[in-house]
Amino acid sequence: MHKFASIIAIIALTSGCMQNPGTAAVSSETPTQVNIETPQAEQASASSDTVQITVDDSFAGYVLQWDSNGAETFIRYRPIMENDQMYICGAYSNRGGSIFSRLGRQALNGSTVKMNGNTVMRGLGFFNVVSNANRQAELVGTTAFCSNTGLSPSREEFVTVRIDVPTGRYRIQK
Repeated sequence: MHKFASIIAIIALTSGCMQNPGTAAVSSETPTQVNIETPQAEQASASSDTVQITVDDSFAGYVLQWDSNGAETFIRYRPIMENDQMYICGAYSNRGGSIFSRLGRQALNGSTVKMNGNTVMRGLGFFNVVSNANRQAELVGTTAFCSNTGLSPSREEFVTVRIDVPTGRYRIQK
């Protein structure tokens, strides 16, 4: 007979997109503004479907506040164009212990990328997990992993790209 313990976490209403790095989190209904520029990847990896770039101030931020004691998942992301294809790039860190790391991973795996309100990618589990020691610098200077969407959007479509992290209950089986 197995004993199972479960943990249920509810993302606070304060979670959501950050318009600019360093600002307070706002409602997840607020679309994130993406730079009009479409930067190219800095270095391509061995695969044509994945690239890596360095996180900088042009990355949008997203905070998942797990509890009132500071447990959180901090996400930085941005779309880029590489070889006429759109890639979604991201990195994230967790604060608060292993349970919150599991919740952060679960939230990213359930997230979607939207463009013009339509889902263009599901699951952001490919984002690079970086040390929480980089949190104070808002992950700037860390490596973001990118995945190809297979799309070649227009400039107008590109600026509407945002991630959608489902809020509500997350259940972790131990």
